[in-house]
Amino acid sequence: MRTGLFAWYTIGFVKVPLNTSLEFETKVLLDALCALQQLSTAAIITRALNGFVEALQDEDRRVLADLQRRAMETRRSSPSEVPDGIASYEFPRLCFKHDVIMELEPDESFRVITPVGSFEMTRADFERDFKNVAVSKSYDREGGIYHYPKVPAKAERYRLR
Repeated sequence: MRTGLFAWYTIGFVKVPLNTSLEFETKVLLDALCALQQLSTAAIITRALNGFVEALQDEDRRVLADLQRRAMETRRSSPSEVPDGIASYEFPRLCFKHDVIMELEPDESFRVITPVGSFEMTRADFERDFKNVAVSKSYDREGGIYHYPKVPAKAERYRLR
C-alpha cells in the first residue's frame, strides 16, 4: 500500500514542494522518527538526505555541490518579481500546467519559475511551439501537467535573462 507525502525540501533558500508516494512501512517509519526525535517531517528528511550525501564518494559529493551551487546562482539571478497579470508557478523542472494555461487568453502570458531559470511565454506561444505537449496524454487528460527532465532547446528562447 502506498500513501502520499506532501512536504517541502529546501535547496539553499529555495523551497520546493516534494510530492511523492511512499510505501506504507516507510511512512510509518518516518512518522515514528518524527515522534522519537520530536522533529518535523522536513527536518527528518533533511537529516536523512544529508546522511545519504555524506555517505557518497567524494566525486559524487563534488558533483552534487556543483549542481546545488549552479541552481542557487541561477535562482538568485532569475527575476523573482512577477509583474501583475502574469500567471506564474514554481516547479523543480520546466513544467506546463493545463489548468493554468487553459485559463489564459492566447495573448496572455504565464511564467514557470524553476531552480535553473524562469521561462515566460503566452498561451499562443505555448500552443505553437509545444504542440506535442498540448496533445500529450499527461497534459491533456491524465494529470494535467507535462514536465521535462531536461530543458529542451526550443524552450531557451523563453528563458528570462
